[in-house]
Amino acid sequence: MTEEKEKKMPGPEEEQTPTDLSGTVEPTEPSAPSETGGTAADAPLPPEDDLPSSLEETGSPSDAPASPAADPSAPPQDIFEAIRRQDKETVVEFLNKKVNLSLINEEDKTPLLCAAEIGAIEIVRLLIDHGAALEAKAKDRRTPLMLAISNAHPAVAAYLLQKGADVNVHSITHYTPIMQAAAKGYLDLMREMIPKADKINTQNDEGRTALMIAARFGHRDIIDLLLARNASLKMVDKNGNGAISFAETAELKAYLTEKLEEEKRRGETEKEEKKRKKKEAHRKVPRPQLLLLALLALLVMGFGSFSYFYYKTKIKNAIVEIPPFVREAAGIVSHGYCKKTVECRNRKESFMTLCKEQVREFFAAQLVEQGTDLCDKTKAAQCSDCLATLPCNKATQLSPELLKKECLLCLKVCARKD
Repeated sequence: MTEEKEKKMPGPEEEQTPTDLSGTVEPTEPSAPSETGGTAADAPLPPEDDLPSSLEETGSPSDAPASPAADPSAPPQDIFEAIRRQDKETVVEFLNKKVNLSLINEEDKTPLLCAAEIGAIEIVRLLIDHGAALEAKAKDRRTPLMLAISNAHPAVAAYLLQKGADVNVHSITHYTPIMQAAAKGYLDLMREMIPKADKINTQNDEGRTALMIAARFGHRDIIDLLLARNASLKMVDKNGNGAISFAETAELKAYLTEKLEEEKRRGETEKEEKKRKKKEAHRKVPRPQLLLLALLALLVMGFGSFSYFYYKTKIKNAIVEIPPFVREAAGIVSHGYCKKTVECRNRKESFMTLCKEQVREFFAAQLVEQGTDLCDKTKAAQCSDCLATLPCNKATQLSPELLKKECLLCLKVCARKD
């Protein structure tokens, strides 16, 4: 995009086509090309929101040619003519006759839409008091509130807001009342509408937000109001242009650039805060998987504790029943085994003591299982020698099965009575 200064585009309410309430549109000269966010030199025609059309942003009928005087014998639809002339007394007569306020004219507009469009506030009040639909929509889907704003009648718009008019509606090109007020520079209306907006960064068909529109027309107060409600300067329209691109003055561009940097820093801070809160939440409330693992760990620990105490009780009882001389013989046998283990594993001599403590009771139980308590030191030494002859790959794998297989005969000889 070139740095050439952009032309100021007329807003959706700036280029207007005179029209009467019967729906007849006077021909006008084609609109001059305007920007869509690019440079003025290559700008295409303005978007639908900015073009005069019977479907969007039609002009004020105040300049339309007068219609012929209403015929007293005409059907109730002539309330539209009374509204066009702002003939309050005649409108009251129609209301007293219980005229249907849902009637529409050739432009698909109800009496309230017509009254709001021309700024006839007294008639607007009368129609609403008699039950006129506040959210009626014209052919272009604009409401009375939107017609009042686009045709420069802020007092009517303020009254409609007081009566509860919806600020979240949009036209056929997704132009909202807030976008219209941003283009017109109606600060008081913006202050009233913004707190009621569901989304402050809503985009129209061209991808433009209220902030972009306010920047395009240089309404600094409205820009500040939108930024205070977290309107984003990061957003871009369909041409990739953000609010900064629409600003015409260098001062406003610099101001918006500074605000964009603040928004980025704020976004980073919020991102870090979310990460911190997420971590805290994980610490405070474990995930279901963690809860399941914790429960499984508790079950394993419980089973392990039960097994340990059960095993300890059995061994303790077995140890109590082992005679002292059998335990002494078992010590001799364990000495031979541990000596072989130290040799095979290349362990330090200090490992001998730990090894003998661990396997002595095991050997003692094995001796007692032979059915007799006769086993002197000589026979125990023979068993020790038997264990000392085991190859390393077996001597380092102490198990009851191994001992019974390799040294069972030795143990039986030790326990056998001569």
